[in-house]
Amino acid sequence: MKIFLDTNVIISAFITHGYASELMEYCFIHHKIYTSGFIIEEVDKNLNENFNCNNKEVSEVVDFIRSNFTNVEKYKKPNKTVPRDADDDNVPAAAAFKKVDV
Repeated sequence: MKIFLDTNVIISAFITHGYASELMEYCFIHHKIYTSGFIIEEVDKNLNENFNCNNKEVSEVVDFIRSNFTNVEKYKKPNKTVPRDADDDNVPAAAAFKKVDV
């Protein structure tokens, strides 16, 4: 199954080591995980600004994502926007581009 993980799930998996971590581990073992450059940039920014992670920790997370997830590039953003945050349009656009299942 193709699964697209967004910023919140990825950060929760690395920060809390709870349900999100178990979910990501399960997906990593049993499915193909997709993400996008936009998500990777958001993870990097949020870990630095909101979770006070040092550069080494952030680099390790970003390197893990780049090495283990399939990166979706060159997708087209939809004309309609997500009401709360137009940047979130990148998530369904990238997922739809690769025809992910979840």
